[in-house]
Amino acid sequence: MERSQCRYWSAYQTFKKLGIPVKVENTSAKLHHKVGIIDNKTTILGSYNWTLSADIKNDENVLIVNNPEIAGLFTDAFNELWEIVLTE
Repeated sequence: MERSQCRYWSAYQTFKKLGIPVKVENTSAKLHHKVGIIDNKTTILGSYNWTLSADIKNDENVLIVNNPEIAGLFTDAFNELWEIVLTE
């Protein structure tokens, strides 16, 4: 997650309370990825921020791709990022 998004109102606190592994970015740039990978075969991506504000106020786009190869590429990219950010 982006460090600036780890406030009291964010999903970060809920994840931590539930024991869900979550890490916080440790770079000077924003962690701007908006990707979900489901069951190693479905990838959800686009400009959508996965927030209530994005849902009701913004013009966003979402693409759902049902392709294990594409999901694998995004999983690889996620795993690389997971290794370079700080654990909180």
